[in-house]
Amino acid sequence: PYKSPVTDGSGHIRGNLRKATKLLRAAGYRVQKGMLTDRKGAPFTVEFLLFEASFQRIIGPYIRNLKRLGIQASIRIVDVANFKVRSDKFDYDVVIRRFVQPLTPGIEQRNYFGSANADTLGTLNAAGIKDPAIDALIEKVADAASRPDLVAATRALDRVLMWNRYSLPQWYKGVHNIAFWNKFGRPKTKPKFGLGVVETWWFDSKKAAMIAAGKAPTP
Repeated sequence: PYKSPVTDGSGHIRGNLRKATKLLRAAGYRVQKGMLTDRKGAPFTVEFLLFEASFQRIIGPYIRNLKRLGIQASIRIVDVANFKVRSDKFDYDVVIRRFVQPLTPGIEQRNYFGSANADTLGTLNAAGIKDPAIDALIEKVADAASRPDLVAATRALDRVLMWNRYSLPQWYKGVHNIAFWNKFGRPKTKPKFGLGVVETWWFDSKKAAMIAAGKAPTP
């Protein structure tokens, strides 16, 4: 099974950089005057397309490591309209996308990873994936007759997508940070996924009265 590279989180990844160097050399790349070049002497360049400057802090460490390999990596920040036009037309080396997956994957996977959408302008298939094996796995996900079958098919699809390295996971946040007045009641058993603010919270008049009186109610 596919396993992502593991580090200690310190940012020091010399071991992985050495592995990357070996792979690049095996592919015919060489470092000349501090730049990674192909067999014809052309430099290895890559540009990250962004529409908000705040993402530079997410990509920055990755770009620094690319430069340590001799890769000429850069960031281009454009306005939202320009980003939309360029991303719709596949006019980028690397683009930042957020994938929001449902708890029960299904036919929407065709839009993300299916061959039929690989060349469609504005497609969600940002990597332009065209792979019959992936198409077949998507259909297994869509046609799963039971939860165990769905889980097995989805995990198989995930392994193939990760193994082919169509995307680079950047960051993950397992919580939602929200600020609110403590004048609401909440059930003891909370939703496993989601906040449930609108669906399960209710106005607590006693807590509201305490706030009005300048007292802090208990959570």
